[in-house]
Amino acid sequence: MAKAVQGATTSYYYYDAEGRRSRRVVGSQETWQVYGFEGELVAEYAVSGAFNGGNPPAAGTPTKEYGYRNGQLLVTVPCDGVIKWLVADHLGTPRMEADGSGSLGSMKRHDYLPYGEEVFAGTGLRTTTLSYPTAAGQDCVRQQFGTKERDNETGLDYFGARYFSPAEGRFTSVDRVMISSSRLIDPQQLNRYSYVRNNPLKYVDPDGNDLKLNPKLKKADQDRIIKDAIKLYRKASGRAALEQLEKSDVTYVVGSGKLPTDINLFKGTVSEHYGLTAAEQLRGIKDPKTGQVTFIERKGVVINITLDFGKRDDAQSAATAGSRPEPPSEQAVFNHEVGHSVDKDNDLVKEANESDADAEKNANGFNDKVMKEKDTLSYEEAEKRVREIFDLPPKEEKKKKKDEE
Repeated sequence: MAKAVQGATTSYYYYDAEGRRSRRVVGSQETWQVYGFEGELVAEYAVSGAFNGGNPPAAGTPTKEYGYRNGQLLVTVPCDGVIKWLVADHLGTPRMEADGSGSLGSMKRHDYLPYGEEVFAGTGLRTTTLSYPTAAGQDCVRQQFGTKERDNETGLDYFGARYFSPAEGRFTSVDRVMISSSRLIDPQQLNRYSYVRNNPLKYVDPDGNDLKLNPKLKKADQDRIIKDAIKLYRKASGRAALEQLEKSDVTYVVGSGKLPTDINLFKGTVSEHYGLTAAEQLRGIKDPKTGQVTFIERKGVVINITLDFGKRDDAQSAATAGSRPEPPSEQAVFNHEVGHSVDKDNDLVKEANESDADAEKNANGFNDKVMKEKDTLSYEEAEKRVREIFDLPPKEEKKKKKDEE
């Protein structure tokens, strides 16, 4: 249980065995939260009193019911008796809400500062005529910054693992992860109160835990990845691919690690994996009759691109010694995995239903196309942009040595 005191109002928050907030008591107002099998919030019930932002519902009736369809969150709000469609931005923050009529008169708008502090009517060109609120809590939708619930009584956003203060741009408690290998090479993550390494316009934090950028990535491997990305970015097709992945609503994490070797004793074949592109945190729908995936929720999906530099280097050494066939070049491996990523980004559902052979054909096709193209950008220009994409500081220019003469 947690307790918060704001003026004359005392609030209590209770949590279930999985750490999710299941009961909220604000003064005389009490609501219960109900979660689905996947951990998603499906309903809130009023036990007593009114709920902040709405008229008093009958005790025991749903104050809110939540539904998810094609990445769009539906919210039923009994205080005005209509279904609200939340139209979100690239961070998942609802910016407009409308009912089924679609009329401008029923639409409400919300704007925010970079860290989620709401901007009300009277600021800039925002007016009540354009349906901007003049203060917090004037409608029944509490999903705000990053689709997180904002508690009107404290002004904090509930992120699951901890609470976030949009006014300060910081979490109110420390990250449970004290240190990780990625933080050792990224000072922006050293502050355990900071939000998404101080880049809220690009990254989101689904649950208030650690943000994964390049887990377990050594400096030497990072340099190799950047070098491969620069070579790819100098090509027109490679440039378009990396720009697409950067702007995607799916999170891509590039790292290095050990990958398995597939041995088929029946066929007598050995398949080496020098790179692997795999998705995690997938949530979707599969047709029970055909086994085909029919829908995948893009929000929250993480695509891990893993490169096994050690295995490829060993294979190259063995090939040089004449004991093994020549492996693909490191650049070809990198291009191949980016090709897989673009394939997934274009259509997660289609890619999920593709055969391994088709997926490999698409990735090989991307690499072949890139390899045939000429460089259309200087190395220096490509390096500058690639470092921006990977959120790395600009490379320091080496000082030219003066002639001793």
